[in-house]
Amino acid sequence: MKPTDIRVVSKENEISAKDMATPRGSLDSHRLLDFFKSGYTIVIPSINKLNRQINSICRVISKDLGASVQANLYYSPSNSQGFKAHWDNHDVLVYQIHGHKTWSVFDQAHCELPLQTHRCIPHELDLDRAHRHFGMIADKILYIPRGFTHFANTDSSPSIHLTFALEYPKLCDILHRMIDSLTVTNRLLRKALPMYEAHVDVSIVSDLAPILSALASPEQIGRELLHMEAKNTYYSDVFDLYFESREDQAAIDAGTHIRVRESAIFSLQYTGDDLTLVMPQRRIAVARSCHYLLFEILSQKEIFCLSDLKAFHLGTEPLALINHLDQLGLFVRASCRP
Repeated sequence: MKPTDIRVVSKENEISAKDMATPRGSLDSHRLLDFFKSGYTIVIPSINKLNRQINSICRVISKDLGASVQANLYYSPSNSQGFKAHWDNHDVLVYQIHGHKTWSVFDQAHCELPLQTHRCIPHELDLDRAHRHFGMIADKILYIPRGFTHFANTDSSPSIHLTFALEYPKLCDILHRMIDSLTVTNRLLRKALPMYEAHVDVSIVSDLAPILSALASPEQIGRELLHMEAKNTYYSDVFDLYFESREDQAAIDAGTHIRVRESAIFSLQYTGDDLTLVMPQRRIAVARSCHYLLFEILSQKEIFCLSDLKAFHLGTEPLALINHLDQLGLFVRASCRP
């Protein structure tokens, strides 16, 4: 585990990754223990990527509740508070594993139905509102809706708990995706507007009318809902396959035979000369030297070998990108099941 794989936090401060690293850049376990003893909470974000059992739980929750799920682990010392009072922009399930922790949850939301674009600013919160206390012992579960401010304290013993972040599809997500899809296929939406003029050409409004009508099509909305349902469970399934078949598997090299996973969900976005590969819960910036290689890879319909691609050149940059995408489940090895 690297220093960048964990967070070390207290109510007032967060330790930087470099302060937890040895001179060679690995995680300094002695310093980590010192921080813990001085009151800092150790957080392992996205632990479902590291632990097969936790990932399996995420997959069950995702399929039962219809949400994408990420699990984080928190190990807190006695008589401590890891975070200031805050709200999250996703629903949370808290599962207590060890010890005792008291959670304080406010009765009314400080931010009603927040999105990822909303940001909680702890020092601006009104903490004089009514709130309730929940004592959590091993095997108890607490549900906290998004937007509801909360904080937690340990008592005389350390505490370990998991949180499951639940991200549900929203109507605005469907609208954003539909607009993104239309932008790819409809030239009008890609035209530049004459912003130097004091008025907007009324013909633009009339051109947009049929496009807006198409967005309201029940058939189109139904297709987007099916897409989101598939996206919710995609990553937990990918990580489960990773734990099952890739634990001892070597990295992809020029001679590896792979193909693009048929169930993979992704899109490409251009901003000027910058290319981003967008996947569920991930945005991967693609180096300019790898643009044509990525286009060629994604156009392959059958199993292929990297060394056979015209755009492939042996080097650390393209192989690093390909192996990163492999870990995210974009590829299937010739010897793996789909």
